[in-house]
Amino acid sequence: MIRTLAKSILSRVSGFTRCASGNISPLVVVLIIPILGVVALAAEVGNVSLEQRTQQHAADSAVLAAAQSNDATVDSGTTLTRYQRDAAAAAAKYPIGNATVTTGKVDCPGSASGANDCYQTTIVRTQKMYLAALVHMYSMTPTAIAVANLGSKENDCFVGTQNVPTDGLSPPGKGDGIYINGSGTGFQYCYLRSYGEVDCSGASITFKGVNALSQKCSAPFTYNPQPWTDPYDLAANDYKTAAAGVACSPNINSLVWSTAVGGTQYARVCSTSTTKLSANLDISSTTYNRVLYLDGVGLDLNGLTLGATNASTTTSSHTGTTIVATNSSGGGTLGTKDGSDYVIFDNTQQGGASAATLNLLAPGGSAGGSYANFVVIADPNIMPSNCQFDPSANKYQVNMNIVGVIYAPYCNIHMNGSNTSNIGTFNNCLSVIGNAIDSNGGKLTLANGSTDATSGCSAAGVTPPTDYFGRISLVK
Repeated sequence: MIRTLAKSILSRVSGFTRCASGNISPLVVVLIIPILGVVALAAEVGNVSLEQRTQQHAADSAVLAAAQSNDATVDSGTTLTRYQRDAAAAAAKYPIGNATVTTGKVDCPGSASGANDCYQTTIVRTQKMYLAALVHMYSMTPTAIAVANLGSKENDCFVGTQNVPTDGLSPPGKGDGIYINGSGTGFQYCYLRSYGEVDCSGASITFKGVNALSQKCSAPFTYNPQPWTDPYDLAANDYKTAAAGVACSPNINSLVWSTAVGGTQYARVCSTSTTKLSANLDISSTTYNRVLYLDGVGLDLNGLTLGATNASTTTSSHTGTTIVATNSSGGGTLGTKDGSDYVIFDNTQQGGASAATLNLLAPGGSAGGSYANFVVIADPNIMPSNCQFDPSANKYQVNMNIVGVIYAPYCNIHMNGSNTSNIGTFNNCLSVIGNAIDSNGGKLTLANGSTDATSGCSAAGVTPPTDYFGRISLVK
């Protein structure tokens, strides 16, 4: 009996141990968390990958917007530049949630260190993980980076700083951008920038590049530029105060030059009317840079020559000269009133003389101090006015042979004479900056015909303003 019972119990235990039904249940319990983690990881990582692709599209749009803006102005009450704000606005059009958008200047691939000739936008987003947290993956940070270049960086020979045309007419006239209606040669490699319109319909000039709101010149590039950003920042300098510290000369023919200060000599003509040349006057020097202040006075060249009276001898041994039209008394005028214009350089051509001549070479490089690069400065602290650099068409011309920059960002410049960039060994370094530029009746020429208007600037130690021309494109 007992033996039979024992056999029965052993038989049941043996059957139970051999039975496989139900064994999967504990395995599922053990593996369910890793299985769910893998499934969640695949789903959530895939979703993050899709979001990263959206971020990349947003970064591409943002960096192109930054390059198109190319405006580093920081407006009052803000901390971001305008190009950074434009980039952020472009990125915000995409569903990127709480992503951080950062845009700045970087070196383009292949550029020299410090070139800062590309924009880069980086978009980083922290994505919280839910099911993947089961395998201890709590978040991911998808990142998108885009880089765009600005095209080629070129020197400008004409810059119109006016933001919009004053009367909305086309073609523009005086005060509406850049209007070149005279003849001209040798500007095939000249770059022109205008924040209004440009019109060269009456001139045989083909610019290499035109950056303007609208154009009528034959040129390969056109897009809407942003408001003028002064690369020289001369508005921060008070020329009235500087001029007031220099002794007054009674007229242009009896200048009193100051003792050299920092390698520069200064002279100042103070008058309430036009001062007139009585003979050719060489205001250049082989020893010092020189600055001549026309303090509230216009200059009648009287058919004579001012500057280096023999331009052919103006070589590297000749130091630079700058003429500053200012008003230390704060009267707010530039030169002598002639109709609606203030005339800086006039020519009444009395005494049977013909066209007058300005031969000016700008001070070069750091040795030129605050006046490096500039042949003429119309004081930017004075209220904007119409400024005649040559007399009106019913008077005799003022031919300007200059090497350097004419800087009058608030003046509507009227140029009616022959304006040539050619002095001695320094050929072709001409840059004109004005609120609007009108050369109606004037002739613009370069020394070597079809060469670049700024090709001689490096040899002369002059740095003209630069701009980016060409196609803005993604490079990364």
